[in-house]
Amino acid sequence: MVQNFCPACGDPLPEHARVCKCGSLVSATGTCISCGGLIPREAEKCTHCDSYQNWRRWFAVSSTVIALVTALVSVIGLTINTAATVATPRSSTTAAIAGATQKNLLIAVINSGNAPSVVRNFSIKVDDDVVTFDRIWTTTADEPKRFLKGRDSAVLYFFVGSITRNPGATKTAFWETYGNTPIHLTGTAVESDGTKKSLRDEATLNDIRFLVELTCSDCKDL
Repeated sequence: MVQNFCPACGDPLPEHARVCKCGSLVSATGTCISCGGLIPREAEKCTHCDSYQNWRRWFAVSSTVIALVTALVSVIGLTINTAATVATPRSSTTAAIAGATQKNLLIAVINSGNAPSVVRNFSIKVDDDVVTFDRIWTTTADEPKRFLKGRDSAVLYFFVGSITRNPGATKTAFWETYGNTPIHLTGTAVESDGTKKSLRDEATLNDIRFLVELTCSDCKDL
């Protein structure tokens, strides 16, 4: 038989007692659903047999098991989120100066995502006020290549309107002096979600020397 105690003073209670000698009402307590012992009416756990009095009594598992289950749920949730990200179509576009011929500037464009994108609005600027590039535009044959499918790449051939040597570039040994001058490519990609991404790359005048010498008559060693 379980020995009951007064929840107020802690003294032992006679069996079936309704009032403790301290004056506390035993009716203010509850009975454990497992062992029948008296416990505070709002108690979640019995002080006699450690049985839960709420929904937890249906789950006789240790805190370690609960922790493992919680961790498993977290991993499953992360896996689902990762799978959803992989499954979501999304483009990722970059561009780079690939070199030049005597007629064209070559720009490589790459879409490493799994959805289409389009590139546009390319321009070239040169540091140190050495030369100025006029606008550049793709050849007619390469115009469709601006539209990239998922996991697609292309090398675009660009015409250059003009390349002009600036007054500040006064050295006669043009390529020895200015050949390593940085040039900067800028452009725009419209990604699959409609956002505009700035495309950038850097090279030197030496990397496109054939084009510069043919287009700019003053860009030669004298």
